[in-house]
Amino acid sequence: MTTARVFGKRTAAELAAASIGMVLFAWFSHEGLPWTLASAAGLLVAAAAITRSPGIVTAPGIVAGPGGSLSRRSLVSGLGVALGVTAGLLHRRDLGLPFLPAHGLEAFVIIACLIGATEELVYRGWLLGKASTWGWPAAVIIAAVAHAAYKTALFAGPGVPMPVDLWSIALWTTLGRAVLGVLRVVSGAVLPAVLGHAAFDVIVYASVKSSPWWVWT
Repeated sequence: MTTARVFGKRTAAELAAASIGMVLFAWFSHEGLPWTLASAAGLLVAAAAITRSPGIVTAPGIVAGPGGSLSRRSLVSGLGVALGVTAGLLHRRDLGLPFLPAHGLEAFVIIACLIGATEELVYRGWLLGKASTWGWPAAVIIAAVAHAAYKTALFAGPGVPMPVDLWSIALWTTLGRAVLGVLRVVSGAVLPAVLGHAAFDVIVYASVKSSPWWVWT
């Protein structure tokens, strides 16, 4: 077996372990014992797949991207923020919320942005970077689908308190995360995706005072 084939199989196994682990973490995150243990186990599997991945320490570009020019990163970062704000405003409209938050920022928005940034480092950073061995178009799609699976699992567990349109969540998460993946590839860095996700969270969660039920914190 060639070295390239061995590397490809190992990469596929790492991506599968991280993706499935995150789905299990999300699926059981709203449950009590003993299912909380399954959620924790899923998170540990994902963390192990990421931290034990060859090159994760010696090749920070897997997470941050190769960098690209400063002007390109700045331009794409601005585009990411604009897209995030637009998506956030459209989401507020779909939820029947006021076009803009009625009050100032609440403390929870900081937590929401930190969660979003962590997701981007995992999916647009490490996972997309590892999947780039199959080419950037495939990597963007793989990362978007993996992220959508995780996000959908948050709303699909048996402990969810209300009916949710899972197909809609899966579709729009995949499309939105694919756009963020393109920003990551074009800019050569994960920062535009992080800023775009943060802009969305600020618009959506600005006036939220406490963690919604679908947030695992």
